[in-house]
Amino acid sequence: MKQKVFTVYAIRFNATLRKTTRIFYGLVVLAMTFSCLVWPSQSYAQSNSPPHLNNFEGNQRQSPGPVSGTAKNAERCEDLQAENGSEICAQWAAVRAAQESANAASWTLYVSAVGLFLLVLTLFATAYAAFAARDAALGLVQSERPHVRLFTTIKTKDKLGRILSTQGVTFKNFGRTPALIRKLRISYVLADGPPDPEKESAFERIYPDDSVIGHGETWPYKGFVPQFQGRTVNDLIKIHKKTGERLFVFGKIVYIDSFGKEHYTRFCREFTGRSFTYNRNDVDHQKNLNYAT
Repeated sequence: MKQKVFTVYAIRFNATLRKTTRIFYGLVVLAMTFSCLVWPSQSYAQSNSPPHLNNFEGNQRQSPGPVSGTAKNAERCEDLQAENGSEICAQWAAVRAAQESANAASWTLYVSAVGLFLLVLTLFATAYAAFAARDAALGLVQSERPHVRLFTTIKTKDKLGRILSTQGVTFKNFGRTPALIRKLRISYVLADGPPDPEKESAFERIYPDDSVIGHGETWPYKGFVPQFQGRTVNDLIKIHKKTGERLFVFGKIVYIDSFGKEHYTRFCREFTGRSFTYNRNDVDHQKNLNYAT
């Protein structure tokens, strides 16, 4: 069962991680598409073509088309120098270099912006995955922690099943990990109404570090929690049957889980003639009587 719970949380975490990854890659594709649409398309021929020279003898010289490489630039510069002088060639080379520098700077800035955007997306995806992992871990811890509750009433019976005496109650760990009992406050009392475990006084006992309740085990081992002071449980039951007074067991048990966190369970049960159990009329509706953390 423990493995099954862990598998369920692992499946949920993997599904969340896959969903986050799909969203991240979708945003990356969207950013790349945006870059293709927005980036200004310029003709390579236009960026490499020299300006029209139409002020010399009515001749108009145009660029021969797309060229590339140092040899082509040198050849064009030689043609311009032969026709218009070295000064025109130098100006054209300077303008072209400035244009290429500006284009390179713009491209670098754009790539940096896209990179920063993708970095922010990565950080958000990582943070989301970390929070999902934390929630899965907390859920696993919560499912594995101990839960100590008042369990049953211990009675002595004859061979025919008739109750001879009632000794007390026991507790049980319904969780998946051991619980270390720190202290227990408990009393069996006759009263007109259910006593409040937080307000009414009860006998308190501190337990040593070896008072551990394992998974699915009852406590005390092979025994019960008796009345620590005052009339015994059997005496109180006799008075209850004779006078009709209501008989309760109430108190608070404090324990620590395997992770060092403290928990407690408040309880208040009424004797119904055979055992101590919930009274649906006035017990279940009050969280101060029966409450657990």
